[in-house]
Amino acid sequence: MNRPIRRLCLTLVLALAATACGTASLNPNRPQAQPLAVGTATPDRSFWRDTVQYPFPVRYGQGRDGRGVLWEIAYMDEYHGPGPRERTPTLVLVHGKGADAGYWRGLMQSALDAGLRVVAFDLPFYGKSIPGNLDKPRNRTLQDTREALHDLLARQLGIERASYLGHSMGGLWALGYALRYPQAVEKLVLVAPAGLEEFPRHFTLPNGNTVPWLDPALADDPAAWERTWPWSARLSAEREKTAEDIRLFNYFKRKDPASGAVVDAPVGYFLQDGPEARFETEARVGMLHGPRAELETWIWAFNWDVYTQGIEVLQDDPNSVSKRVGQIRAPLFIAFGAKDPFIPTPAASGATDLRRDVIGPVYRRLAAAGNPPLVKLYPQAAHFVHLDVPDAFAADVIAFLRDGRVSGPLADPADFATPTASALPQDIAAFVAEDAAAVRSKDLERIMALYSKDFRSDGRGYAETRELFRQFADVLAMKWEVEITGLRIDDDIATLQGYLTNAFARTPLDGTQLIRESGRWKWYGNRK
Repeated sequence: MNRPIRRLCLTLVLALAATACGTASLNPNRPQAQPLAVGTATPDRSFWRDTVQYPFPVRYGQGRDGRGVLWEIAYMDEYHGPGPRERTPTLVLVHGKGADAGYWRGLMQSALDAGLRVVAFDLPFYGKSIPGNLDKPRNRTLQDTREALHDLLARQLGIERASYLGHSMGGLWALGYALRYPQAVEKLVLVAPAGLEEFPRHFTLPNGNTVPWLDPALADDPAAWERTWPWSARLSAEREKTAEDIRLFNYFKRKDPASGAVVDAPVGYFLQDGPEARFETEARVGMLHGPRAELETWIWAFNWDVYTQGIEVLQDDPNSVSKRVGQIRAPLFIAFGAKDPFIPTPAASGATDLRRDVIGPVYRRLAAAGNPPLVKLYPQAAHFVHLDVPDAFAADVIAFLRDGRVSGPLADPADFATPTASALPQDIAAFVAEDAAAVRSKDLERIMALYSKDFRSDGRGYAETRELFRQFADVLAMKWEVEITGLRIDDDIATLQGYLTNAFARTPLDGTQLIRESGRWKWYGNRK
């Protein structure tokens, strides 16, 4: 079926569904999603295959990757409409790192009620795709899984073209899939997607040493990867987690080490409780008591896939996925929770602002190619948008697939415009140049001569700043760039907008001030 006819079919099917009362299905006899369930785990039987219940019947297929490895893939394939399954617009759901297809329960039901065929699979080494792949190579990449899934979807399920919705790592997976198989992708929905930030190949430690944490060569040597910082530490930390650790963290809680009281934490998974959030939490807990091989495979993948994502979006790679997004022709809807605690990741990428540093560069690449995405930030959601605001998000997904629209308010495209540096007054430009030269010189007295004795920024005064430069002069001298994108001068105070980029991070300067003392500008801080 050619593209115009498929789009017409999708519009007619979803429009018909939208005219039904409430969310009534086109097929009044369609089955409801069954409850998610996690049974009692024991070491002598498969935890995932024997004790975990998904919302719809799970089938098993096989897909071969480009290396010739045959992977077992667990998936759900549902359609409750009146016409032939093969001619129905299809939505393929791709879960994130550490998750599984079970958490799509609510969204699957909404999409099925709207007349779509829905396929949701477990990536190899996750969920019900763990037990059948215990003997497979641990160093599989995201591209390996794309190839295996394309083999399954196209060859066995007859899905030549579909819309793809990916969450977190699944967002990067979907971007890479659209680049590799453009003819197979109708539309893209990216939910809190990885793949928009880029990362350095080497990580600089506070002592100035660098580690090849995202060296692509490590993909061929998993033992060397496991010995490399930070992966060895991450694996150990995951193995030591208790049921209490998991349950607290998942809901933005932690135990105060001094008092033992449960208090709020800045990071976590679920802002809202619900059946899917409880399912994901208890599945992670349940693995502690199931076969050790299944738990170890999950722990490996949970950490390995931080690496597999990173090597696809290296800052110095001209062919990174994020740099090639302008090649994607499928319409895109990008959804983020405004309270996402994981994106951006300043310590690794240098990005500090979600709109400006993460979404902005990708938006501009797509807009320059004539395919600007719709972008929406949900105020009451964190990283798991589809679980924190399930009804609003599902409605937006159905609307986007139906007619390319999403309910407002959407992010303003002006938020993602190309930032322009201010035309700096000569004395301010001279100060920026002198500051960079001083840091590169590693001369502590020369550096601190550019700081007011009344300097204060984020609780750090002049003395603390001097000590910081004393300890880390060698590292800071490696990279120190001040970029001023906005400037307001009121008598002897200059208020800046822009960034400070050094070997540790890229930090916004918004609100940072300079003060003119004895005719010379000096750093005055943000006064906090």
